[in-house]
Amino acid sequence: MGSPRSLPRRTLAPLRVRLLGGFEVEREGDRIPPQAWRRRRPSDLLKIVAASPGRAIHREEVIARLWPDKYAGRPMKESHQHLHITEAEWQAMLSDFEKTLDKFKVPEAEQKELIAIVESTKKDIVAGVS
Repeated sequence: MGSPRSLPRRTLAPLRVRLLGGFEVEREGDRIPPQAWRRRRPSDLLKIVAASPGRAIHREEVIARLWPDKYAGRPMKESHQHLHITEAEWQAMLSDFEKTLDKFKVPEAEQKELIAIVESTKKDIVAGVS
């Protein structure tokens, strides 16, 4: 495989991006119609880049702006490791969780599903469980 320098250069037509008064993109004077964007994220990414000329945009910033509800914190195991949560503390939390589900009359099928989700995190939360 050749080095990137040996690859032929491709000349791309410049884009003209309008952000104020509505989002619009033109290439070689032709407007790209909104339906040409098959998904919303590419146009959202272009808006972020166009609004930040001459500035590098970090991956974390893009993720936070495109997926504001996506968790970008530390992994579960790393977040709980220093707490040294014991099996007894886990069981007490699980008991409280089940009582709360009962109190709010969560149907049994949903309770089982929620408990299974919580149980799936045990190995990352309780010290010494693998």
